[in-house]
Amino acid sequence: MKKSTIAEKRKVQGLTSNYNKTVLENGIKIVSESIPHVKSISIGVWVDVGSRDENELNNGITHFIEHMVFKGTKKRNTREIAEFVENIGGYLNAFTTKENTCFYVRILSEHLKEGVEILSDIVQNPVFDKKEIEKEKGVVFEEIKDIEDDLEEYIGDLLEYHIYYPHPLGFPIIGTRETVSKFTREKLFEHLREFYNPTNIVISAAGNLVHDKLVEYVSKFFNLTNRNGFYHMRKKPEKVSAVNYVIEKPASQSHVCIGTATYGAKDSKRDHLFLLNTLLGDGMSSRLFQNIREKYGFVYSIYSFYTIFKDSGIFGVYFACDKKNVSKAIDLVWKEFNLIVKNGIDPDELRRAKAQVKSSLLIGLESMSNRMQRLAQIELVYDGVYSDIGDIIRRIEKISPDEVQEIASEILNEERFTTIIINPAKNNMEKTYDRWRSKRNQKNGK
Repeated sequence: MKKSTIAEKRKVQGLTSNYNKTVLENGIKIVSESIPHVKSISIGVWVDVGSRDENELNNGITHFIEHMVFKGTKKRNTREIAEFVENIGGYLNAFTTKENTCFYVRILSEHLKEGVEILSDIVQNPVFDKKEIEKEKGVVFEEIKDIEDDLEEYIGDLLEYHIYYPHPLGFPIIGTRETVSKFTREKLFEHLREFYNPTNIVISAAGNLVHDKLVEYVSKFFNLTNRNGFYHMRKKPEKVSAVNYVIEKPASQSHVCIGTATYGAKDSKRDHLFLLNTLLGDGMSSRLFQNIREKYGFVYSIYSFYTIFKDSGIFGVYFACDKKNVSKAIDLVWKEFNLIVKNGIDPDELRRAKAQVKSSLLIGLESMSNRMQRLAQIELVYDGVYSDIGDIIRRIEKISPDEVQEIASEILNEERFTTIIINPAKNNMEKTYDRWRSKRNQKNGK
């Protein structure tokens, strides 16, 4: 098979490093940052497919394929895959998100060639042995149990489901017992052929590397062709009415998660919401932590979060507390929300939030894995529009307190928010929580 040749190459001098990009003739994008003072390299093969590209019949298949590529290729068995990487002191792993799948390796700089080769093998040559498929189903069933037992993670999945369903962003990444049990070798290969095409692949790397050598090895080892020219068009999620839902499960505390759909990664308002999230519930100096934990002692853990996708996002709050304090704590959350909407933000408070965001960005650059992931997101989320960290910081610095208050007024509307509660109980039960909201509104004079 004819090797891909370079179709495009460009280099950008940034504040933090050298950014290089090459697009091969077959469509694979290669992006890298050269950091000469480190000894390691982080390399990721990113496939632009996640659980949002599934349906209710094959939900979880992307994640299952991520597992199965480690169970043997045409060249190596499971043990040989692990030993090949560990023999050179490296680390090989993978993860699946709602929008992407990443296979990555962390290695010393002298093993760039071996790192690219092992990634090419697992991505291109899985055998999907039938016995291994059935065995791995059991592994995934155990992973589902782990999630259900980790109520902080489980309630997050429930929130996303109720905010987005029937849009596939509401599907769990791992799938369900019912869908996973029906996966076959043929279905795995069908999904692989549909999505694992070079135009859907970004290879990103950061560390002590030479970009041209990376391109040379990718061109040598990655022989993917456009099997069917498939390009997946993703539908933006539609607005869904807020709901209130409770599950009663064996637990020692109540777990509470409230959230609403909001801006995606490409929306200019995302920076404002990052700052709002930081001052509300990110860290020990945040409003929610200082008030609900430090002042009232209702919770041990409380934080706000901003989960971001390409065309949507979720802003919300999570906490766990004694069942008798659930309504009180939720009232206090809304009190803090309403204070920001009504009274705005003190400039000093916003300066602290900006300092936290900037610090997080800059400290993140010390990790080659973080740099590698950032490069991939530039291609997969921002369509290859490179933003230097310095540009991002300057953009954040320009945001005013009034602009953050305006975003708060738009987002922090109680009628927009879905509320999920897991209460302690002896037996598993599910019921709607409309009655709880009705009683709370009566108490608050609504």
